[in-house]
Amino acid sequence: MNRQVGDVCVERIRAGAVFAANLIGGAWQTAGAPTFSAGSATVALEKAPAETATPSDQPADTDADSPFIGSKNSNVFHRRNCKFARQISKENYVFFKSAKHAHEQGRRGCKFCKPD
Repeated sequence: MNRQVGDVCVERIRAGAVFAANLIGGAWQTAGAPTFSAGSATVALEKAPAETATPSDQPADTDADSPFIGSKNSNVFHRRNCKFARQISKENYVFFKSAKHAHEQGRRGCKFCKPD
């Protein structure tokens, strides 16, 4: 019994850490990927490899300048590198130049990638 409880606790802690990392990464992206100074050293933060979408992972597009994507079958829009955006079929793509534009079209932001 204790082993099972320990396994559940470890899995929940791991899931919480992944959630926190995604939340922090999304805030960092929203802020424009800033650098920060720590004493005499300036550090440029880089996105973790696990979250970086490779070109083959990103949706193929006809509107390369649009940072947001949605499906014509949903009222949700995503950042282009969101794991849920990559699940949208190519024939269902809808592109948005801004979050404001997506909201004007009656869309809400994805709760995972938080494009708002």
